[in-house]
Amino acid sequence: MRATGTAVTLSYTYYATGNKLVKNSNGTVRNYIDGIEYKSDGTTIDIIHTEQGIARDSGGTYSYEYNLSCHLGNLRVAFYPPPHNQSIGVFTVRMLLDLEKNLL
Repeated sequence: MRATGTAVTLSYTYYATGNKLVKNSNGTVRNYIDGIEYKSDGTTIDIIHTEQGIARDSGGTYSYEYNLSCHLGNLRVAFYPPPHNQSIGVFTVRMLLDLEKNLL
């Protein structure tokens, strides 16, 4: 196998329990604390992980992405509402739930 391109220096730091603390990629540091990812400045929240999905910072407001997983915890469907409307219609949720049942 041969790979070409620029070299990347990558390192991770973990807690003793296995939770990721820090990712360093070519000097750009990303901090992880209890399901919250911080931007490289170390103080600005970028992503918040929840049981239902994630909330991403979009210029001071958060956009939500929801995940549907199978019984093993594997991601099957990820969806998010349009940026102009943060509510999700009942039809959309029902359709995705039916899709998940068919995947199992």
